[in-house]
Amino acid sequence: DIERSGFIHLRFENRFNANFSLEYFAQGQMDVPLKIDQRYLLGAGMRVALHKQKVLSFYTGHLLMLEYDEERETGNAYQNTRLSSYLNFNWHPSEALTFLVIAYYQPRLDKFSDYRLAIQGQLAFRLWKSLSFTFNAKYAYDAYPVALDNIPQLTYKVGNGVVFKF
Repeated sequence: DIERSGFIHLRFENRFNANFSLEYFAQGQMDVPLKIDQRYLLGAGMRVALHKQKVLSFYTGHLLMLEYDEERETGNAYQNTRLSSYLNFNWHPSEALTFLVIAYYQPRLDKFSDYRLAIQGQLAFRLWKSLSFTFNAKYAYDAYPVALDNIPQLTYKVGNGVVFKF
C-alpha cells in the first residue's frame, strides 16, 4: 500500500501560432496511501510560449478545470471548479541531456484557500539512441487533503527509471 496508485493524463494542443495555443486535458487518478479512491479532471485554456529556443524554453498555461473527487474510507465526494495555472521550464544543453521542471497552482474558484501546489522535475540522460535514464522528483501540497487525520498536506516522491522511445 506504500505506492499503490495510478495516474493517466492526456493533453491535446491546438496551435494558433508559434507562441499561443489552446490546450485540452483529461486526467484520472487513484492513490491508496492518500485515500483518493477516484479523481477525474477535465480542463481547457491557453498556453503561451514566453521564451522558445532549442536549448531553453519557458511556457505558461492558464486553464479552467472541472474536478470530481471520491475519498476512500470516508465516502465523501466533491465536485469543484479550479483554475490550473502552470510554469514550465525546459533545458536541453545537449542531445544527451534534458532537464524539465513544471510547477502547478490550482485554487478552487469559489474558495481560493483550497488550493493545490505541485512541482515536478526530471533530469534525463540519454544512454543510447532510444534509451534514457531518468531521475524524477515531485513535491505536492494540498491545503485540504482527504478528510482523515493521518493524511498529510505535504507529500513528495523521488525516483528514477529507464525510458525507451520508439
